[in-house]
Amino acid sequence: MIVDQQTGLQMQIKRTAEFVPYSFEFTSLLQDEVISSIQAVVQSNRNNIAGSTNLSLSNYSHDSSKQAQIWVDDGTDGEYYAITVVVVTSIGAVRSSSGVIWVKDVS
Repeated sequence: MIVDQQTGLQMQIKRTAEFVPYSFEFTSLLQDEVISSIQAVVQSNRNNIAGSTNLSLSNYSHDSSKQAQIWVDDGTDGEYYAITVVVVTSIGAVRSSSGVIWVKDVS
């Protein structure tokens, strides 16, 4: 597992041309608690690269357990993006899970 030194969050790497799924684990749910719906998906970038563009996020889904998934496209080479997925659970709780994506193309 790669950890982002600035945030301490798990970090994934993608290329600008890739359209790939990323999973978010909700391991702190109670024993019988499951994800009911995805309430929001929020992204922010560090603005390390002047004029960087946002990621394209789509196809939000969740299993009947403790995992949500989003598909990620685009981004700016060299930029870091924090993504937070907010869910509502079977007991009505609102919970979140976050990660960092570093967009890095091979030279």
